[in-house]
Amino acid sequence: EPKPKENVTPTSDSSGLVFRVQIETSDRQIALNSSRFKGLEIYEYIENNMYKYCTGTFKNDLAGAKNYKNELIEKGFNHAFVAAFLNGERISIEKAIKLAEKK
Repeated sequence: EPKPKENVTPTSDSSGLVFRVQIETSDRQIALNSSRFKGLEIYEYIENNMYKYCTGTFKNDLAGAKNYKNELIEKGFNHAFVAAFLNGERISIEKAIKLAEKK
């Protein structure tokens, strides 16, 4: 019995399991309003001294994030891929899928 989706609007709430689409990696910080992000709402995190840029907030929703990734690739973000975060910490997709299945 699928639960009704609460707040379908994108939210910056990063608690729990969140899927985002990563679109850019750089060794230098990029302004979040840079034209290369085409007006998307961008989240930045730093991993291994690299700046990583994601967009979208899909709580427990891998399918939604995958669909969004395909849209972003069509918009020209050729290296887009789905990344998973647990309470704001990057985790592997494999771990995220196991967590999502427990819900």
